[in-house]
Amino acid sequence: MPELFPRWFIDWAGSVTLLELLIYALAIAAVLKWGRQWWAAVVAGAKGIVAFAATLASIRGLTAFIARTDATLADQTKTMAAQTDKIAGIFHETHNNDGSSIKDSGERTELAVDRLERGLLAIFKRLDAAGIPADADEDQIRQELEDTHPKETP
Repeated sequence: MPELFPRWFIDWAGSVTLLELLIYALAIAAVLKWGRQWWAAVVAGAKGIVAFAATLASIRGLTAFIARTDATLADQTKTMAAQTDKIAGIFHETHNNDGSSIKDSGERTELAVDRLERGLLAIFKRLDAAGIPADADEDQIRQELEDTHPKETP
């Protein structure tokens, strides 16, 4: 008749006391019952250790990162200062400032053109009153004025 258990098991079982057997059985039952929970805790602990090691590794490069960041910020500060100066110049030219800006110059030019247009209109009225026809000349001058001084549409 074949043996039910292998020889190594019979040798081992013969050398084990009942108390040891009970302890083995309880250990196997505990592993089966709580093994997944323990394994999850072991995995979570291992992940924590790996994350801590990665943090330590990144801290080593932190001083170099800080130095690079400080250099970048210094360059950006210089660039911003230059841009601020340029923006101040543009602001100066696009806002009224006692006659020295482009905006002031444009307004003076518009006023001068308006004065010229009124003066020409007065001349044409006098010519019409004197009976001198100037219709063709008036149309040409008006067209030239319109080309150089277009009316704004609201």
